Amino acid sequence: MQPHGPCQATFEAYTRPGRRSCKQLHRLMKEYEMLAQRQGLSLIEKIGYSLGDAAANFIFQTVMMFLMFFYTDVMGISPWVAGIIFLITRVFDAINDPVMGAIADRTNTRWGKFRPWILGSAVPFGIVGILMFTNPDLSMWGKIVYAFVTYNLMMVIYTINNVPYCALMGVLTGNNAERTSLASYRFMLAMIASFIVQSFSIPLVNYLGVDNRGIVQATVQADQLTITPRKPGLARVIVAVDDQKGNATKEEFYVKVTKPVPESPVLKAKLADLTLEKGFGQHQIDLAPVFHPGRYGPVTYAVTVQNEGVVKAKVDGSLLKLTEVGVGVTDVTVAVQDRLKCTANTQFSVAVQTPGNSSPKVKDQPVIDIKKGFGTIETSLKDLFVDDDGDPLIYSVKTTHNVVSAAIKADRVTIREVATGQDWLMITANDGKGGQASLGIPVIVRAARNIAPALCKSLPTITISSESQPVSVKLSDYFDDPDKDSLTYSASIINQGRGYQRTMTIFCSLGVIFFVITFVTTRERVKPDPKQKTSLRQDFSDLIHNSAWVSLFFLTVFIFIYLSLRGAVTLYYFTYYVGRADLFSLFNMLGMGITLAAILLAKPLTMRFGKRNTFIVCLFLTAVFATAYLFVPPNAILLIFVLQILVSGCYAPTIPTLWAMMADVADYTEWKTGRRATGMTFSATTFGLKMGLSLGGALSGWLLGFFGYVANQPQTQFALKGIKMMMSIIPAIPFFIGVALLLLYKIDKRTEIRMTEELTERRKQYELGGAGA
Repeated sequence: MQPHGPCQATFEAYTRPGRRSCKQLHRLMKEYEMLAQRQGLSLIEKIGYSLGDAAANFIFQTVMMFLMFFYTDVMGISPWVAGIIFLITRVFDAINDPVMGAIADRTNTRWGKFRPWILGSAVPFGIVGILMFTNPDLSMWGKIVYAFVTYNLMMVIYTINNVPYCALMGVLTGNNAERTSLASYRFMLAMIASFIVQSFSIPLVNYLGVDNRGIVQATVQADQLTITPRKPGLARVIVAVDDQKGNATKEEFYVKVTKPVPESPVLKAKLADLTLEKGFGQHQIDLAPVFHPGRYGPVTYAVTVQNEGVVKAKVDGSLLKLTEVGVGVTDVTVAVQDRLKCTANTQFSVAVQTPGNSSPKVKDQPVIDIKKGFGTIETSLKDLFVDDDGDPLIYSVKTTHNVVSAAIKADRVTIREVATGQDWLMITANDGKGGQASLGIPVIVRAARNIAPALCKSLPTITISSESQPVSVKLSDYFDDPDKDSLTYSASIINQGRGYQRTMTIFCSLGVIFFVITFVTTRERVKPDPKQKTSLRQDFSDLIHNSAWVSLFFLTVFIFIYLSLRGAVTLYYFTYYVGRADLFSLFNMLGMGITLAAILLAKPLTMRFGKRNTFIVCLFLTAVFATAYLFVPPNAILLIFVLQILVSGCYAPTIPTLWAMMADVADYTEWKTGRRATGMTFSATTFGLKMGLSLGGALSGWLLGFFGYVANQPQTQFALKGIKMMMSIIPAIPFFIGVALLLLYKIDKRTEIRMTEELTERRKQYELGGAGA
């Protein structure tokens, strides 16, 4: 069929090869879009439809960002088991999507094919969302079953709701320009919902989870913090330190209260650092008194050695055997795991010295107190350490806060100004014969005003039984004031489980309201040929033989592997790698703000360069900037946030573009075959979405387990490296694959114009009762 009416001249002018310049073709494309404005949507309908995606994102984003953390750190489920729950649930759920699409395509009511499903699933969606973030008082097996059941229920309801919702976009209008506009509105409101979830979830958890009598009770007298256990659970203790001159500091740590017989392995006694003389041969340590095995034994032990040039280690039963290799110092990590893959670990250092060797000693304990604006200063390390044997010393340095940065060259340390406040240089001197000494130097960078108190060493993570006696922490051992002001202390308790449940109640309530608004404000307009007869087998065949859909399907899988994996690890990244969990909300707030602004570029970019080309460039740049996180040190806060701006800005235009391309694929199938299956097309694509989420969610749990992550504990260097890789190169790989897949996508602007004109003419004939083309 050829185009008719006023669009014919524009269409022929555009499609005649070799007759127009690029500028003329661009002008003709705009003329065509103006001539093709049919089935326009009102602002109310665009916003009403878009609120449905905002509703889904209140739950979807919370699941993607926080559910893995909730399972591992609040419910205490092993990352390995959580990964299995994610994979099984989402694979099962993904298979349901095409079935739901076929059911929706064959639904006929006075409200349309898709809108009734959105309305009917709204309330169950909200109820199960709340249950999913509820931490029941069950055994570990009970919690695993509860998590599996509630997560499966949520995904089934999500399918019933989201497949018809996505398909609804394809039948609200048949106009490509309006679809792109609708997609922009949709994802603008979806991003606002995501912005709210990512920016305000943790503050809401902190506010709504305040509970000083649930899991533990905290009292402060002078500088003494007393923790009294109440019942099993996980509590976050926030310590506030005030210098009474308007400056305050807040730091936090976790208290895990176990049952009298712990559900999972716990550390009973930390292993002390060892100093051994060369020639010791083998040293043995009984691990049985070190760990409580929990309820689900027997347990297995694993050991890793940072430098196997010093010692080699293996575990025989519960006996740790250290075998001599050479002189030096190394860290040794011992982990215990039960049948449910729940773990606990401890780390200690082993120094093997040459007999008669004298270890380095600290010669001086300076305090560096300097005014803002100093730029850089140098200090000789020879003035700080002495070695009685005259051995040449090898130095290393790190900082604990982001007030200064430090680097060592030969025997001098260079200190560079970053901000005002107090920091600590943690310097280690090693004599190469197994002897070493460590020194912490306070560095105070003063402004004109008084300086806030600072944390001088990490607060402890406490694990106690619900029947244990109260535990005391002397806070003055952990905080220091650069001005030597008198400090006052206070503490508040956050019940993590209660905070997440109440926060989810707010989000789910908003979601239910928004779904109802979507139902009320939308109308289905694009209808298939009434004479169309098709079968499930035919619908599947149409999809499989549609190369454009195949490309988009796999692209969607890889995109959502990236989103799920990176979304799940971000909280771990800030909590354990950066050591600034308080920056998590600000990081997400910045990303969402940039995304909201950059998403507006989708329409002009796709009009100028086409959907596919825009997608390729944006996806590639996003992957490059995400990979850059691999090279960012934990104290480079500014660089972390700059990269977030670049990642979010480059990715944003792809969001509405992906869904607009899905609508194009539905049209392409109808154009080629004469059969329209909007629900099947979108559901098969959401199948890819959920496959990506399932693989990404499972990978996040399995990778955390592989790298040796243990919840609510200081992490090993291997675990921290793994968390950094999960934030950078690992999720970037699927995006690089996605770029290659986009090269196979064949619907260009020329095809879009021809396809839209012919389908519009066919639909007019359906409405007039004429013969279909």
